[in-house]
Amino acid sequence: MSTLFAYDGWVIISNLGGEIKNAQKNLPRAVTIGIFIVLLAYMGVSFGVFSSLPGKEIVSLGDHAPFHIMQEAFGSLGGRLMDIGVMISVIGTLNSKILSFPRVVFEMADHGQLPFSSFFHTLGKKSKTPNYATAFEILIAALLLNAFSSSQDLSDWLVFVSFLFYLLTFVAVFILRHQLKRKPHFAAPLHPLFPILAIAGTLFIEISTIVNALNDSTGEQLFGITISLLIVALGIPLYYLRKSYKL
Repeated sequence: MSTLFAYDGWVIISNLGGEIKNAQKNLPRAVTIGIFIVLLAYMGVSFGVFSSLPGKEIVSLGDHAPFHIMQEAFGSLGGRLMDIGVMISVIGTLNSKILSFPRVVFEMADHGQLPFSSFFHTLGKKSKTPNYATAFEILIAALLLNAFSSSQDLSDWLVFVSFLFYLLTFVAVFILRHQLKRKPHFAAPLHPLFPILAIAGTLFIEISTIVNALNDSTGEQLFGITISLLIVALGIPLYYLRKSYKL
């Protein structure tokens, strides 16, 4: 689940499509080049680890294997370089999340789909950014971190819920392409191969997560799935509250 969290950026960039110049050309280019660079980086790390350590030691070290190799090669400096690299990666992730997540709230407010939509749809006078939507996202993040101290658990729960909505998105590709009377804005080479593969992969992730949770003797995974679904379900009373009282 943690590995899948790292791939979430390729979904996030699509949220910014409306603010990208010449999105039809630049968005596919950014995704294609970006994925290629990351694949090369992952392959390089994997090659370095397997070339430097025997299999048993890799298993025993787990996530600390790259850190161990850096220390062996460069001493204490290697450990610091590794820490700096991780910090840059985390800050880069935060940057993309802060850019994109508030814009989802802003867009929902633009369509009147949230309570107090006029408030969340307000842009900063100088920055022209959705400041209230951003503050709202920060507040939710702080509450979740306070309620559930493990950021690892929160990221795993996020992946489980996110992929439920990704599944709906992949199915929607078939529905929209059937319903649209005009040519879609973006081409879909080899359609419907990729949506079918995406649906199959997503179903595998969701079902295997549920099976593992049911087989987990501690009950922690099942608790996480239940909590994440309950948080999403809070949207149902909020929807009817907005509809009934026209907030």
